[in-house]
Amino acid sequence: MPSGKRKQQQESSSDDSQFEDHSEHSEHSEPESEPVSEPVSESDSESDLKQTTKRKKPNEANTAHTASHPQCPPPHKAPPGQISRNTLDFLNCLRYEHCNQRDWLNDEFNNATYKCQFSEFNDFTQQFVTRAIDLDDNLPPYPSKDLVYRLSRDLRFAHDKTPYRKQFMMTFSKTGRKGVCAGYHLMVQPNGRTLFAVGKWQAEKDELASIRHHILTDPQPLLDVIGEDAFVKNFGSPNAREKGKRESLFGMDDELKVAPKGCAKDHPHIDLLKLRSFIVESRFSDNEVTSEGFLDTLMESVKISKPLVDLLNDWMGV
Repeated sequence: MPSGKRKQQQESSSDDSQFEDHSEHSEHSEPESEPVSEPVSESDSESDLKQTTKRKKPNEANTAHTASHPQCPPPHKAPPGQISRNTLDFLNCLRYEHCNQRDWLNDEFNNATYKCQFSEFNDFTQQFVTRAIDLDDNLPPYPSKDLVYRLSRDLRFAHDKTPYRKQFMMTFSKTGRKGVCAGYHLMVQPNGRTLFAVGKWQAEKDELASIRHHILTDPQPLLDVIGEDAFVKNFGSPNAREKGKRESLFGMDDELKVAPKGCAKDHPHIDLLKLRSFIVESRFSDNEVTSEGFLDTLMESVKISKPLVDLLNDWMGV
């Protein structure tokens, strides 16, 4: 697990998304229909995709790396349980306005890459599930399709009309991707911005009130969890630091500026009471994401952070 500063950057979305990223524009839940071809099925092979690229050359927009946008990489799957550099390169293309367009993604060459890399991420998620349920027996063995977010964005309420996300994401909790439960969230992005977050993001009114009630009456279970040696080593100090510093549960953008209603401003655990999100996180470099041991690193994080997930779900009554 990498050490150093970790900054959580998230933004609200609709009811099926627990986590989002402030570094991108506002994200919302996916539409019912996907404007591009569905991800490649398990029966589709990498060789089939390669043959597709041989039959049809990419259009002029893809024939050269220009100053305005990169070239879409060819489709390529990493071995099971790994993420390829091609996936990061494909997602990097989506950061550019020219590429984050329906016409660009519907191009045969680009769409073949999308299907291959999205399928790879689904396969990686399934490997994550297989191993995570051995560490957290509260997690059902969901198929990856119930955990992975579509690439398309719901633009109905968005000021930003960019049609596609710039990351692959999955959320795994007792209720899958949806619901109020605390859980585990992976967001794969290029340029050192891959994020693994654990906990509950922006708890609903009743759940947040329940968590705060427990902090007011007996905060020790939470203090024990975030103060455990391995937890501190991976996620930072259990004490709030200077304003804006992201460490352990503290430093989220949605923290209250003043004490919540009914709480004394000099309460000994006022920093916990000001929280609206109870999230710890780790960021990873591109080399870490594409390494053979990335899934092992995530499993170590699951093992260390499981007590936080269990406690939050217990306190929320879910």
